Amino acid sequence: MQLPMKSLLVRSLLLALLGATFFPIAAHGADPSLDIELVTEAGFRQEDARKWFALFEEINIYGVKIRGGKRGDRVAFEALGEPPTRYRITGILSGSNQLDLPGGKFTVSDKARLAAWAAKVRSGGEDALFEKPVALGLTAKQLDAAKKEWAGTCRVTTKDQPPGEIVSRILREITPSITLDGKADAKLAQLDKFPDDLTGLSAGTMLAAVLRPAGLALVPIAEGRTVTWQIVDSQRAAEVWPVGWRPTKPPKDYVPELFKFLTVEIEDTPLTEVIEALQERLAVPVIIDQNSLARERVDLATTKVSLPKTNTFYQKILERALFQAKLKLELRVDEADKPFLWITTIRQ
Repeated sequence: MQLPMKSLLVRSLLLALLGATFFPIAAHGADPSLDIELVTEAGFRQEDARKWFALFEEINIYGVKIRGGKRGDRVAFEALGEPPTRYRITGILSGSNQLDLPGGKFTVSDKARLAAWAAKVRSGGEDALFEKPVALGLTAKQLDAAKKEWAGTCRVTTKDQPPGEIVSRILREITPSITLDGKADAKLAQLDKFPDDLTGLSAGTMLAAVLRPAGLALVPIAEGRTVTWQIVDSQRAAEVWPVGWRPTKPPKDYVPELFKFLTVEIEDTPLTEVIEALQERLAVPVIIDQNSLARERVDLATTKVSLPKTNTFYQKILERALFQAKLKLELRVDEADKPFLWITTIRQ
């Protein structure tokens, strides 16, 4: 919005005479609103003020105040209300006509950058200006909130069930709103049955595990403070919600039975039987990385392993058996910090 030259000149004259000018024009529906006060340093030319007024109004920020600087003035950001309905922001206009705002410095030619700055502030406040994503495009706070959102346990049976039905039931039980489109439905329909029993695991890990064999993935979309969710083709996503997370405590704190000693001997036994027998004794879910096994052409049912009679602990038994098929064991935890065993290929 361009103001008539006469109006701009009047503003400039008032600024020069009074040292401070308010323009209480009604905000155009922005929520939260931005109350911006610009403080001038020595050397700032009063005639440049009108350029800044015009620039802010072009990006729909109204009610900007400009005044002469005083001792103690600094760049500042204050959120008012809970949740914030207004942000009070102080910027500095230097003698070289550069504007210093929280999270950025601008010139009068930086219209697009300033508009992007304002949009970021309105969507996420001060956090949006300074917090950097730590994973999946989410800040540390957003990631922690997302994990809590997905930490609930689903009352869904997974073993030998059609993946499409499993996913539909999970989506009916969880809090995040996600729509399963036709393409995703078709991919899930191509799979016969999901082989693993995920009873007791959280909704996030369960959903990620069931989607993975179909070439699908759960992806968060961060827009300011808001995080929405999509199910997408995993090959088209830079980062996806993982099947479990790295544990924060030693393995023995999660599954002490892994370190229980016993005498064992395995002779020419299908790896599937070995895994099932150990899983039953350990009483912890096991998820097989079907994608990686298919890529390396590993069939657990036909791959046979042997171990000489020895006295060792469960973790070592499973690791030695898996190594014969070029597989490895990882202890992971779900969003509620519940443990499970992840079996995948050594070659990644």
